[in-house]
Amino acid sequence: MFGAAVGATDANLAVDDAIKKAMLEDKPRAVKVVIDSGGERLLTDKTLPESESLAEDFKAVAGILEETMPCLVLVRLKGGEGEGSAPGAEENDYAMVAWTPSLAPVKLRMLCASSRKTLRAEFKDLCFKEYNVSELDEVTLPQYAEATRELTDSDRYAAMTREELEAEDVKRRCAQEQGTRPKMLAGLAALQVQVQASFEEAFGRLLAEEGRTVLARLSGPSGEELSGEVMEENVSLPSQLRGRLPEEDPCYVLLRPSEAHCLLISWLPEFSAVKKKMKCSTFKASVVDNLRQRLGDRKLVQAEVSCNDDLEDSLADPPAEQPQEDEAAANATPAPTGPKKPPGAVAMPGMGMKPPPGAVAMPGMGEILQKKQQAPKADSAAVETPAAAAPSVSTPAETTVKEVLTLAQLQDKTVCEAKGVKADEREQHLSDAEFQTLFRTSKEEFAKLPKWKRDKLKKDHSLF
Repeated sequence: MFGAAVGATDANLAVDDAIKKAMLEDKPRAVKVVIDSGGERLLTDKTLPESESLAEDFKAVAGILEETMPCLVLVRLKGGEGEGSAPGAEENDYAMVAWTPSLAPVKLRMLCASSRKTLRAEFKDLCFKEYNVSELDEVTLPQYAEATRELTDSDRYAAMTREELEAEDVKRRCAQEQGTRPKMLAGLAALQVQVQASFEEAFGRLLAEEGRTVLARLSGPSGEELSGEVMEENVSLPSQLRGRLPEEDPCYVLLRPSEAHCLLISWLPEFSAVKKKMKCSTFKASVVDNLRQRLGDRKLVQAEVSCNDDLEDSLADPPAEQPQEDEAAANATPAPTGPKKPPGAVAMPGMGMKPPPGAVAMPGMGEILQKKQQAPKADSAAVETPAAAAPSVSTPAETTVKEVLTLAQLQDKTVCEAKGVKADEREQHLSDAEFQTLFRTSKEEFAKLPKWKRDKLKKDHSLF
């Protein structure tokens, strides 16, 4: 019904001219915006005229909402004198009522939610305050005003329990102490995340209850604390997460596909702020360390995802068994002893170096002179240039071993410049394992991809 565009949470639908005319010229009290049947355009479904009371107009908005059809209603807050305007409202102030009924299809709700950004971009001179509702009795002026007003410290403290107030005081003191400490650049040292009690509780439920999924976020005054919550719906596979993750906020998602292993997904939405994604990547190593300490014998599989289409069930496959270290050590080639030869050099007899396996040892100067003296005069021309008689030695091209760096280091321009990493070769400094996890292919196969595709993949991970 809604075509291929419905599956994309970042769909940028075209805004119909009727919406532009209503918002910029006619300026009724409210404009109801819906998605056309083809899932390609935003259309005007209804408009409501202005009455003498803004509260009554909100009731009228509730009357044009449908139980199975999500929509966006743009309500002008500035009207006539008296009760026709919201307190302090300016000419370009609007309420964006996002109607998302529970009976509506999930994909249509996703598409409607992503259209908020489209409308904001289309009407840049207008100021919108979003108000999310899923029940008709929530569409009232008092509830809108309460939901969108800015909370003061007094409001927040009044709503807290005694335990929450004590925790808030501890956070404030910790923030003050951290503010006096020197900050390290991201990537130069592993920043340690502080685990909150909410994550501890959510992680315990993940291990104890089947089908549970933990959504973990960086929070706290400085954004360096790990909070957690258990998703209401039972989820055991990545594909079941489609449409349920935040559209613009990076986070960590933890699933338990089996008793033997868990899956950690770094959710980095394509349109989230670059700073937020970088911070999420910077603290990932600390998050992984904390999880491994808690998982015990269970294995941890890692994945990084930026769009819903990449949430495939194959991400939850159990990790492949790694070869035993003892066996690898037994098969390793012994390290050579003695002086090391410079790169590209050929070992010469008598110089204290053994030729590498497969290399052709070149005769010493004494041997060349001796052969020249013993050779018949008739063959003097043949031995005049001994290098021509000797078999040619071709040395394989030297392979440059690149320093292995973490993803967070490679995303930091300062670190890359300090370590001499070329801008177009950042991904080559990842370890083979992290490269495979990040791009889902080996470095050799990645090099065979077209340049435009390689560049796009690198941009997706801030490596370009």
